Amino acid sequence: MPFYRYLGSFFTPKLCWTKTKDTLAKQAKKAMGTIFRYQKYFGYFNHTEAFKLFDTVVKPILMYSSELWGHQTCDKIENVQVQFCKRLACLNQSVPNSFALTECGRLPLSVAYMLKCVKYWITLTQMTPTRYPKQCFLMLRRLDDSRRVTKATFVNRTLFSNGFGHVWISGEVGNDSAFLTLFQNRLVDCAKQSLLGDVNNRSKGEHYRLFKSLIEPERYLSVSLSYRLKHCLSNFRCSGHQLMIEKGRHMKIDRAYRFCPLCLKRNVYCIENEVHFLLVCPIYADIRERHFIDGWLRSYLSEHLFVHIMADTNIQSIFALARYLDAAFKLKMLRLYLLGQNCLHLTF
Repeated sequence: MPFYRYLGSFFTPKLCWTKTKDTLAKQAKKAMGTIFRYQKYFGYFNHTEAFKLFDTVVKPILMYSSELWGHQTCDKIENVQVQFCKRLACLNQSVPNSFALTECGRLPLSVAYMLKCVKYWITLTQMTPTRYPKQCFLMLRRLDDSRRVTKATFVNRTLFSNGFGHVWISGEVGNDSAFLTLFQNRLVDCAKQSLLGDVNNRSKGEHYRLFKSLIEPERYLSVSLSYRLKHCLSNFRCSGHQLMIEKGRHMKIDRAYRFCPLCLKRNVYCIENEVHFLLVCPIYADIRERHFIDGWLRSYLSEHLFVHIMADTNIQSIFALARYLDAAFKLKMLRLYLLGQNCLHLTF
């Protein structure tokens, strides 16, 4: 392949890295699809196996040449991991990206490629002045000092935004391994804070943040649930369901008027949210008797009980909750159909 055509597959005419990131994301999605096709022959992967394959097969593709472009967050690169998490956890596309990552216990890929970018910068600073990469870097640094935006400018911003501006000013880091460990820990802490902050600030996370406070894989991801049960459970947890509290958002109904349609037919005005659907609505009382474990049935109905049920990591409890949700959503669709409502768009 001629060299100009090789460059054309990675750069725009202005030698911008945008096309590179698009190409890497496209190739990584192909590799991701291959991983899920393996399940036809080996069975469904639990989260440990799946993410080991992701880190081995997909992540190296996404990280290619990130020493040069990894100075800032790239949404197209991040979305590949988000889509992998959603597919693994059987989540709908309407689920916020931060929910999918926290549910699977994953941090943004920016932690990895920003670390590689800074690590390469350290390598450049330690090169002898006779080497061409060092001379190019010194030229970029001089342009940055004259307020021209270059790659050195982006490395500068990365270091300053994470509290390491003094390292850029001094031009050296001292002990390389100690600095990289400290910088990586800073990136991890900032990523965790950003993810949990997004969960807490979203109206969709009103109930999710009550039982999800740590970024770690959920127990049900390693349990042999069927696709249907996992789909019901994960989307109920992450507000990817079709209860009125979410459906009313798209219908532009005020939050205070998103009533349960089944209770409304009985002139009972209750907002149909997760707590109502799981513990309160009398339509599903028989299903609760059939699927709930004794400890849940004997407890006082409250938000505390809801949090206890959703955070329960016992395998028996996970199966009980998933079976209840599956049966309850089926009953809801049937009741709405019998009431003459159009429930084709309520498929869960």
